[in-house]
Amino acid sequence: MNEKQFKQANANLNRSQQKPAKSGLSSGMIDVIDKNPSPLCKCGKPRQKVFVKWAGKYIHSKWCPECEYNYENEMAKQEIIHRHESIKKAIKREIEPIYYNSSLDDFSEQIKQVLIDKPADQGVLIWGKTGTGKSHLASALIKEALKAEQRAKMVRFKDMVLSIRASYDNNKTEESILRPFISCHLLSIEDIGTIRSGKVESDFCQDTLLTVIDARLQRNKPTIITTNLSPEDLWNAFGTRLASRFSTFLIFKLDGRDRRLDKN
Repeated sequence: MNEKQFKQANANLNRSQQKPAKSGLSSGMIDVIDKNPSPLCKCGKPRQKVFVKWAGKYIHSKWCPECEYNYENEMAKQEIIHRHESIKKAIKREIEPIYYNSSLDDFSEQIKQVLIDKPADQGVLIWGKTGTGKSHLASALIKEALKAEQRAKMVRFKDMVLSIRASYDNNKTEESILRPFISCHLLSIEDIGTIRSGKVESDFCQDTLLTVIDARLQRNKPTIITTNLSPEDLWNAFGTRLASRFSTFLIFKLDGRDRRLDKN
């Protein structure tokens, strides 16, 4: 190899090792476009020209302005559809079928206004006789949170307790069972005080509920509680420690006829 050939080979090597400067388009995009040199979009209209800085030249984009707009518009529509489907799945997962269509509009303006005016992180304790709409209202509140794309869960207190007890046989920890109930934005715990029909609850039940309520209060996360017991009977069943926590809740009673009987 003579001196001239050596210099040429060295120059070629240096050029091959140079890295192109960053640009708005990836090298993969450039490769795809370069393999399709036609200036026309698939619709037959001229494609846009884009200046690629590191390449030092104009190249054609993938689409014409109209097709690019239509593509982005279609992607936005698909995103909306996907979000709506996700919300529907969450509602079916968390809410019992009988309450799928629950709505705050099913209740009086007074009740709606009270719920609207309360602080966002304040819990709600709903009490009253069987069938007066406690679960219906709780479901409507959970549904509103899910529609706002917030994480929300509903659970019967009895099921929560049973799932913890079952975890001892499945090598799971109590913490792993309670974590989803503590971390979600809004939690509804249904029918507390029914395990012993208003009598003093076991230490295990009291500690379980206290753990969840305390953890959520510390995180400023609102909790909905429904019960057939009056506040006084509830304090007697769960003790003064939980009574002090519930004193921070918005407490109101649902009156009226048994809605379940009205449907028959």
